[in-house]
Amino acid sequence: MYPFNHDIKKPALAGLFFLFFLWGALTCLNTLIIPHLEKLFIFKYTSTFGFANAFFGSYLIMAIPSALLIKAVNYKRSIIIGLFITALGTILFIFASKYISYAVFITGFVILASGITLIQVAANTYVSILGHKQQAAVRLSLAQAINSLGYVLVLAVTFNPIFTGHDSIVYNARNIQQPYLIITILIVFASLLYTRLHFPGKPAIPQQKSRIWFNHSPGLYLAALAIFFYVGAELTVSRIIQSTFSESYSSGVITIMLLCYWGGMMAGRFAGFAFFQFRSPVAVLQINAILCIAILIATHFLPFGVMVWLLILLGFFNSIMFPALFATGLNQSVNPSCFDGAVLIMAISGGALIPALYNQLSIHVGLQISLLILAVCYLIIAAVGYFLLRYPVIRESSIAETLPQEEKP
Repeated sequence: MYPFNHDIKKPALAGLFFLFFLWGALTCLNTLIIPHLEKLFIFKYTSTFGFANAFFGSYLIMAIPSALLIKAVNYKRSIIIGLFITALGTILFIFASKYISYAVFITGFVILASGITLIQVAANTYVSILGHKQQAAVRLSLAQAINSLGYVLVLAVTFNPIFTGHDSIVYNARNIQQPYLIITILIVFASLLYTRLHFPGKPAIPQQKSRIWFNHSPGLYLAALAIFFYVGAELTVSRIIQSTFSESYSSGVITIMLLCYWGGMMAGRFAGFAFFQFRSPVAVLQINAILCIAILIATHFLPFGVMVWLLILLGFFNSIMFPALFATGLNQSVNPSCFDGAVLIMAISGGALIPALYNQLSIHVGLQISLLILAVCYLIIAAVGYFLLRYPVIRESSIAETLPQEEKP
């Protein structure tokens, strides 16, 4: 079965995939730079401010306003607006990196995250509803694989993530101007291109227009809960590789580890695109969560060198969790809407809380014991998977019921 609606033309489909690639590349830069900006401004001001809180907290605050905008202007226009907002954030980053301005950096983070939030609500929801519901995880897994490709390429060609001293951090903060400038140009180009693309959609049946509030299925909120812990676990492992392992390994080895971690996620999502076509995404989710728990238990009994690579292996098993949870969460509604998508995107805020909890615990009990936080995250994901597998929403809805209004070029 072809996973996409036949109304969508290849240029529009390529445009959607390029969008996922762009925000993957941009999120990679942000993920890499956040811990080092915090170090820089601790050096400069001897105080701590949560750049991660500013970035991931924006998902929590801006997801619902994003859904309101999508309802008002449609998916395509919302994506274009989100791209322009994101471009403004990257421009502020370029200025901030030139003058090492704390205020401009934090403002840029909030604006950039607001734009990405709007894009994520629109694009993830749109791809999920752009065809048969049973194929939603297939479509989203492919799109997220291309998102991970953006991570891998940016890390491979533009950025050395490890720099520790004050002078080195300042130098590298200024060194990010070029990749952010390139991405800014690509964002502006993409936003102009999107004005010429035709996104398929038919006028919604009046009684089935997108709701202003959310469905009453507990499955949607349980899927959001699982996404919260999934994103937190994923970012925690990334932070461990960046920060904790840098005490034992060289900068080049750390870069290779990150490439293996995010490359494993990319490979897993491409595999998920094929695998989800004949296996239940939620069943695969449960198996992967259980395997992650087994890996984390094994790290307590193995030498440090082996434990490091087992943690990196988590990237492969993490890979399908977001597309499986997001698509299945939307399918808890008979007629999914952008507001349902917003609930799920709000859960990305877990990328701020879980790594912070891990950092505090690791200070007091060390690396191996604090990894139990990750085991708890995957246990919750497995439990949510059990519920979603037992209580699926079966009724199929058509694209005419889910798209709120016609998308015109």
